[in-house]
Amino acid sequence: MALTINVALILCTNWAADTWWWTAEERTRMERLSAWICVLTAVGIFVAAAFGPLGIDLVRFHMCHNAIVQYKGGDVVMIAVGVGLLGSGWLWWIRSGAAAAITSGLALFVIYTFVTVVLPQEYSRYPEGNVAKYMLLYFGITALATTLVGLSLNALMTVRPMVTTSWRIGTQWVLGVQAGLFLLMWLAQVVRASVNGLDGDAAEMPALFWLIRYLDLAFVIPLSFLTIVLLWNRQPLAGMLVPAIVGFTTCMLVAIAAMSLSLWLQHETGGSIPLAVMMCVLAIPSAVVWWKWIKTFAA
Repeated sequence: MALTINVALILCTNWAADTWWWTAEERTRMERLSAWICVLTAVGIFVAAAFGPLGIDLVRFHMCHNAIVQYKGGDVVMIAVGVGLLGSGWLWWIRSGAAAAITSGLALFVIYTFVTVVLPQEYSRYPEGNVAKYMLLYFGITALATTLVGLSLNALMTVRPMVTTSWRIGTQWVLGVQAGLFLLMWLAQVVRASVNGLDGDAAEMPALFWLIRYLDLAFVIPLSFLTIVLLWNRQPLAGMLVPAIVGFTTCMLVAIAAMSLSLWLQHETGGSIPLAVMMCVLAIPSAVVWWKWIKTFAA
């Protein structure tokens, strides 16, 4: 972790000393491209949701019933993200500075969600599924979202957001509390699973259990702590990472709340109103910080 932070600080220092600027024509081309990719990604999300368990159930996952119920709740949030991407497409088209700050977080959430849909399919345990027939749809959505993340970060790279010290410190606290809570929670579950093995619903979907912990512990949480360090040292890379990480975290917290509520409504194990409420409470300061940074980039 220390080596990663040191390398990042060196790269940030070099980048700050050697920044290039787009011409007006080049900027317009990238903004138009980003707008169209937003629209295409949103259309793909709507099609996937319509075909999935929340819609006409044409796509049947190789998963247990508990996991499918969770995805129904997650699809509600994903549809909202699709609507957000449509709005972001319009913002890109009118050349709003807020567009990149919004789409970076939304697109990261899309990538994360579809990775957790595609990879942990239990083909041998639940052979009745047919998701393989629709993999090109999921591949296409993920590829578009990945491209959108790159375009968004590329746009954020040329902007130096002006935030007050209080908001910078507030952002660090929000990121630190959220990352710290999930770090402790996931480490406790990983240690318990390593010692006693998986039980309950986790035993039914071991690939999903380990994939989520792997993505969070190996990527999401370290990036959150790295962003805190970069903010503390006023490094330019922090301006790129904050909208992406905070936006992603906001969407993820709301999605966890929706999945927990979906389980509770279907009387499935793991469903909890207190958990849903807690995730919503955590999402509020995250959303406020995200909105503040979006307004900063818009200005």
